[in-house]
Amino acid sequence: MSPVVSVASGIKTVRVTASASPICSLSVSVSAISPRCYGDSSGSIALTVLGGQTPYTYLWGNGATTQSISGLRAGTFNCT
Repeated sequence: MSPVVSVASGIKTVRVTASASPICSLSVSVSAISPRCYGDSSGSIALTVLGGQTPYTYLWGNGATTQSISGLRAGTFNCT
């Protein structure tokens, strides 16, 4: 699973790639809040994963290993 989420001025894009057997379904829901204004670090992204095999692990492009990240400026954020 590799969601790519862009957070900028209300734009939220998600691309999910998952490899799983046909018997196993996986769903990823993304909740993203854009920064309040240009240059602000008030954005956040939270992932909710259902299905597949638990426990789930997260690795964000900034090194975070949590289900959600905050304190974000506008930009593109990757999670694998």
